[in-house]
Amino acid sequence: MNLRYDIVVIGAGIAGASIAAELAPSARVLLLEMELQPGYHSTGRSAAYFSASYGSAAVRGITAASEQFYRKPPDGFTDQCLLHPRDAVFIARRDQLEKMRELKHEVPQLQALNHEDVLHRVPILDTNYLSGGLLETGGGDLEVDAILQGFLRRFGDAGGTLCCGQQVDSIAQRSGEWVLSLQDTKLPSEGKREEVRCGIIVNAAGSWAGELGKLAGLGDLGLQPRRRTALLVKLPEAIDASGWPLTIDVEEQFYFKPDAGLLLVSPGDETPSIACDARPQELDLALAMDRLEQATSLAFSRIEHKWAGLRTFAPDGEFVVGFDPRVDGFFWMAGQGGYGVQSAPSLAKLAGSLITETILSRDFACLDSFRDLVSPARLLA
Repeated sequence: MNLRYDIVVIGAGIAGASIAAELAPSARVLLLEMELQPGYHSTGRSAAYFSASYGSAAVRGITAASEQFYRKPPDGFTDQCLLHPRDAVFIARRDQLEKMRELKHEVPQLQALNHEDVLHRVPILDTNYLSGGLLETGGGDLEVDAILQGFLRRFGDAGGTLCCGQQVDSIAQRSGEWVLSLQDTKLPSEGKREEVRCGIIVNAAGSWAGELGKLAGLGDLGLQPRRRTALLVKLPEAIDASGWPLTIDVEEQFYFKPDAGLLLVSPGDETPSIACDARPQELDLALAMDRLEQATSLAFSRIEHKWAGLRTFAPDGEFVVGFDPRVDGFFWMAGQGGYGVQSAPSLAKLAGSLITETILSRDFACLDSFRDLVSPARLLA
């Protein structure tokens, strides 16, 4: 590891890997990861679904701009299909129909489904539970690891340097540049430390982004990690769920979708948490099972696998992408919430244009309209 770089990107999840790959062709870039492998936390625990109907108008617009990248990735990015088609169905009980009308008004391209239409697509739903649904087409399952590895490969091919097992202990400005002290997490007992310098820091530390902001003396911008739980259950052998859509409660109280012969289920929890290696809690697992069984005609006796991850949100729920106006050279790429993987190509392009002061290409020109909305300056007013 050299001592001086143009840019240091902190965090090698999907946000850090994508922006590092975007910057490496025109700068000397170091990508730091405190874990022993990239994508260990939120990226590696993603539900892995692409939907341009999720989230705020800005989230939907930025996600939509990523679709072409996933359908036809750049040459050499990967030899795998990155987006496998799967529809999504938002379902509602009778008491949720007003919420469904609001969603239809907000996202008019969603197609209204009657009771029978939904049951045809998701036959395990309880006919007495269900009152209606909305259909989204054009979404699908994402190959998260292939996407992450594609960005890391582009980064390495462009001359970028990846260092794992390196935790940032301190950040300071000296003589017009940033100085970072690094602790080697592979050999913590030896207390091995290294110091690197750079002109620009990109804070892509995921759930640790707020903590990193504090290290730099800038505070956390109100960024809040929240725990999301998921589990896998086995369906009866007679049921083939492979063609089912992602099924989402209209208020996101739970969702489920087929996953490698099993059913992936989440209670849609957003429990505030400290930045940590998240673990599933028994209450959340029980809640997921209860909501699934209430909505379906089935009972599930065993959980095959369970996990939890952290999704980090800004106070207003929008992305945080841009230079901090209080200092030179500190760039926030944080607050991706649950949308980090599906929006990664677009956010990397937007961030790259802001850092290098270049014009967005035609395919991503629409992202210009979101610059002020996602700027960290809005959280300092």
